[in-house]
Amino acid sequence: MRGGATSGGGDLNGIEASRVLEQVFSSIYTLGDKLYSKAQLEDIREINKNVKVIMTNDALPVSINGIVQDGTAYSIRNNQETTIYLKSDLWKSVPTLLEREVLLHHEIMILAGSEQTGDYTYSLKFEKFRKNHWMLAEKKTIFCTINVFKKSNYYNKTIPGVLIGSSSSIMPFDGAKSDWGVLGTLENGQALIWRGVIDSNGYFRMKLDEGAQTKHKIKEFSIDFSSLKSVTDEQVFADPYTLENPVANPLVYSKEYAIVVNCNKID
Repeated sequence: MRGGATSGGGDLNGIEASRVLEQVFSSIYTLGDKLYSKAQLEDIREINKNVKVIMTNDALPVSINGIVQDGTAYSIRNNQETTIYLKSDLWKSVPTLLEREVLLHHEIMILAGSEQTGDYTYSLKFEKFRKNHWMLAEKKTIFCTINVFKKSNYYNKTIPGVLIGSSSSIMPFDGAKSDWGVLGTLENGQALIWRGVIDSNGYFRMKLDEGAQTKHKIKEFSIDFSSLKSVTDEQVFADPYTLENPVANPLVYSKEYAIVVNCNKID
């Protein structure tokens, strides 16, 4: 499987789309005969061997019930090529990672002859699986370490500076689960507290509070990962939509701090 671009060179959108497509194929194999027939899975594996993703700025007209629309994707499979064309600006406008996965799953099903334009029979079931996989799979326990630094600058680049404090948490993906810890004491004498939750969708969200432990005044920010565009260019601490180890993003900046969070699955 390869990513491409109309320019003929490397394209960040094409690389990202190829990575998302790889994840979709992985999810299909994991889901297996719960949704697909043996013949479908064999054909999908053949598609995976040959498919290319090409980003284009050209219009991709598709017809639904005789009505022509400007499509986000268009797929071709014949003796010469197995290709998914993606309109670059429309691909970038797809708001969440999950929606991008469902879009590419639909294109795979079109290439396999299992869906057609406007028909999402398998893709809607795939979406439901992806939303609930963390509940269906074997329960995972996640170990996260949180380190907070003062922001600093180095040759006009923002970098982590002085370490304020560290903490850790062990949280299972078994429904909504919350935890908190004290990271350290700020110059004003207030404690810097992190509060995290694995919500009912399986995402690890975190915020920083400045103040007494009994207060809930949000000083800095709240990170909400429920509307991700991509695991490759967005801040992800723990993404249950990744079927292997959770994605760990090493560095996130807020107004005053640099936050390093790493999460790993405990077998």
